[in-house]
Amino acid sequence: MEQIFNDGFWSISGAVVGAFLGALFGFIVSIFLDYRRSTKLEKCLYKEADFVSSYMSSFLISVVNENDKLKINLNQGDSFSAPREINFDVFNILYLELYKTKKIPTDDHRRFVHNVSYQWEQMFSLDKDRIERVGESAIYKINRGKCKDVIYILVGLLYYFDLFISKKGKFKFDENSDFRTMANLVFSKYQINNEDLINIISNETAHW
Repeated sequence: MEQIFNDGFWSISGAVVGAFLGALFGFIVSIFLDYRRSTKLEKCLYKEADFVSSYMSSFLISVVNENDKLKINLNQGDSFSAPREINFDVFNILYLELYKTKKIPTDDHRRFVHNVSYQWEQMFSLDKDRIERVGESAIYKINRGKCKDVIYILVGLLYYFDLFISKKGKFKFDENSDFRTMANLVFSKYQINNEDLINIISNETAHW
């Protein structure tokens, strides 16, 4: 009788321990898979951010160059730039999926992601009147005021894209950065040499 009791006890104990170890192993595997998924999502998000910012930076370079001109003559081989339509769906979806994993620690990420498309649309609308055709000719005038407005928005976007990509989970808005600070970093990163333009826009926007 005692032997039967002992056998039953160890059988039950073994089953309990086995179930516990199985549950523990499953829990560890689940944590590992969640970690691997969040890591992949994080990598994809910042890679997409870099991809999106590359479109913006190429347009910034073009607008800065065009700002130095008085007119564009298509008959002389000149050309002018226009912003590209950017689909932010992938960027937004990656952010939302990463947010579900609680990998995004601050509200600054959410503010940045939500504002990016709005800022791009605002810049897009400003660009419509930046290049104006003269009558029916092949000559286009450059509206430098509009150029400066577009550059102002692009510098802000690219400055915070740079912070977003480099700081990742520690990203925060730098409320104390003025246009000059942001432009110096952005112009240096994309090898744009135009200190005079930075000074002009800085002076005009100093009290905004």
